[in-house]
This record gives sequence, structure tokens and C-alpha cells, in this order.
Amino acid sequence: MKELDQLKPAIHIVQTVEEKKKFGWVRSLVKIPGHTLFEVDMVANKMVPITPKQEVAIGMDGNKVVSSIVYEREHCFYLYALNEKNAAKKLLKIMKKLKGKERPSYGL
Repeated sequence: MKELDQLKPAIHIVQTVEEKKKFGWVRSLVKIPGHTLFEVDMVANKMVPITPKQEVAIGMDGNKVVSSIVYEREHCFYLYALNEKNAAKKLLKIMKKLKGKERPSYGL
């Protein structure tokens, strides 16, 4: 027995924990037919039209279910508008309404 104890090396258990990126539901925007989704970067002051990522799944009844997903970036604001000029007007209206708040509620 003493010989086995001497042969076993000392074992140190070290656990490494990796940070996982959290993707979760933040909010939903109602898609307006004929309008474009714009991403407004508040830090870089850029407004870019984007297209949501479409995911297709089969539901329990056998029909396909299509969902559009946009992964939110930090310091960005998302809104539907007819064109870029209209999006700028909507953004100014929201910013005036929420002047004192830290982060807008994204509701129109």
C-alpha cells in the first residue's frame, strides 16, 4: 500500500471557465410592410439599412415557421422607416421625447 501511495503523483484539479456569449430575446419590433430596418450606431453616428437574418423551422403541425432575427450590437438603435430621411426624422423625434433617459425604450 505504501508503495502505491508513493507512485501516485499529486493531482491538482484546475477548472477553466470560458465566458459564453449570451444571446437572448431582447425585444421585438413589428415589421411594417414596405419599410426598411435601420441600424443607428450612436457612437459612430452612422445609419445603415440592414436585413434581418431569416430562420426557417418546422412547427409541430408540419408547416414551416419563418422568423426574422437581428443580433443587437452594443450602442446601436433599431427602427423601421420608409427611407433614410424618414428614419432620421423618427430618430430625432424619439431622442427629443427621451432627452433625460439613459437608454431609449425603443417604442414608438
